[in-house]
Amino acid sequence: QVNNKLVAIALTGTFGGVLSLGDAEVSSRGGRDVFVAKLEQHGAAKPKARWVMGFGDEGDQCFDACEMHAEVMGNSTDLIAAGTLHAGAAVTIGGETDNYTTDAFVVRLDGSSGAVVWKQRIAATDGAGFVYVQDIALDQDDNVYVAGAINGLLVDFGGGELGSNGTNNAFVA
Repeated sequence: QVNNKLVAIALTGTFGGVLSLGDAEVSSRGGRDVFVAKLEQHGAAKPKARWVMGFGDEGDQCFDACEMHAEVMGNSTDLIAAGTLHAGAAVTIGGETDNYTTDAFVVRLDGSSGAVVWKQRIAATDGAGFVYVQDIALDQDDNVYVAGAINGLLVDFGGGELGSNGTNNAFVA
């Protein structure tokens, strides 16, 4: 007897040129962009890409230590993705363009279409710092937790600036 349960898989990474995952395809806007894809598997069948979304501009968004993470939300089919964008990228996510230095973002993507439900930028606001996302997690109520590193004196998680204790600090938000 075949188990026909639907399994959702989140996939993240970087790409240049055209990324094809079966019927789902996305083109880079230049350089290396980041991507988030949702794959679905029915029973014993091979996973199939439901959609793939790319984020980037004409430059490279990721260099040596690019961090991208994604989780499938337990109470819906949506995905939560988080990552770090580099190099002064002017990246459009959900219709809004932000200029990233080395800043982090968290985005909720609709499980059916990949459309942006909401996004949050996490930015060092002192002009010289950076924010790296190193992991994300969801609890049983789909609350989002982000862990990473801050190098800068001021950072904004979306509720206003907070001070850090010098450089190279860890955070959980």
